[in-house]
Amino acid sequence: MRWLRWVLLALAMVMVPAGVVSADAPGPTDFESMIVDVTADGADGVPDTFSIKVEGIDSFLWLDVEPGSTAAIPGYDAEPYLRIEADCSVWQNRLSWSAWYNEDRYGDVVRPDFVDSDAAPEWEQIDDDCSVAWHDHRIHWMEQSPPIGAEAGDAIISSLVPFNVDGVDVSVRVESTLQPSPSLRPSIAGLIIGVAVVAAVLVFGGRHIAAATLWLGAVALMALVVGVVTYVTTPSDTGPDPRWWVLPLAAFIGCGLGVMLERSGRWFWANGALLVSGVVLGVWVWDRRTGLWRALIPSPWPGAVDRVVTAGVAVAASAAIIGAVAVLVNPRAVRSGR
Repeated sequence: MRWLRWVLLALAMVMVPAGVVSADAPGPTDFESMIVDVTADGADGVPDTFSIKVEGIDSFLWLDVEPGSTAAIPGYDAEPYLRIEADCSVWQNRLSWSAWYNEDRYGDVVRPDFVDSDAAPEWEQIDDDCSVAWHDHRIHWMEQSPPIGAEAGDAIISSLVPFNVDGVDVSVRVESTLQPSPSLRPSIAGLIIGVAVVAAVLVFGGRHIAAATLWLGAVALMALVVGVVTYVTTPSDTGPDPRWWVLPLAAFIGCGLGVMLERSGRWFWANGALLVSGVVLGVWVWDRRTGLWRALIPSPWPGAVDRVVTAGVAVAASAAIIGAVAVLVNPRAVRSGR
C-alpha cells in the first residue's frame, strides 16, 4: 500500500505543476498578421539568401538564412538585438531591452536593472540552426481586446520591421487584420458529445470506477493525439509548449494506473487516480480555453475540430472530478456496486 501512495503522489506532483507553469507559446488570437511587402536598399534588390514569415498567426516573426549568410536584427531602440553568423550560430544581446520585452506576447515583463541599450553588446548564443523567431510587437495588437469601434476585416496595424542580411538593409511591411468571431456550434457540439458519452458511461458502466477510468483514458488519448500533432508541427523556434502533450499523457498514464488499482481491489487509490487525471485534463482545457472564442487557433487541426475536442474534454474532466469527489463522500455505493 505504501508504494501506491508514493506513485499517486509523484503523479500529482508531475502533472499538476506542469499545467500552471506559464509558457509564451503561440496561442489563439483574433488577429491575423501577414507580410505584404519586402523591400531592400541598394541596386541589387532583396537578397535571395533568406526567408521571413509570420508564425503563430500573429505572434512571431521568423527569419531563416542560408548557411554562409549573416543577418542582424536591431531592437526597438536601434540597438544590437539578434544576429545570425555564417556558421548558423544565433546570438542575442542580453543587454538589449528588446530581448526582454519580446519574451512575452503582450510585453508583460519587468525591465531588468542591467539592461542598457547604449552599452556594448553582451552576446549569448541561443541557437545554432540559422534561424530565429521573436515576438515583434510591431506586427500584432498588444491588447487582449480589439480597438474600440474596430470591425472584422479592419487593418489594425501596418508597420515596417527593419533588419540586415549579408550587409543589405531590408524592411518587411506587416499588416494585422481583425478577424470575425468564430461560430459557437463546434463548442456546443463538443459539449453535447461529452454529455452524451458521460450519460452512456453512467448507464452501461454504472458506478464502477474502472468504467469511468477507461472512458477518461480514451478521452485523454484523444487529447494526447491533438497535443502531440500540434506540438510537433509548431516550429521549435517559437517555443511550443510541452504541456500540450505532457498533460494528456500524464492523465492517460494515471487512468491506466487507476484501472490496475481497481482490478486489484484498491478502489480508494483507483478513485484517487481518476480524480488526479480529471484535474490534469481540466488544466489542459483551461490552458486552451481561449481557443473556444478566439477567431484563430495556431494548430494544424481545423478550428472547428480543435473546439469540439476542447469542449468534449472539458465535460469529461468535469464529470471525472465530480464523480471521484462523490465517491469520496459516499464510498459505500462503490464498494457495493450499487
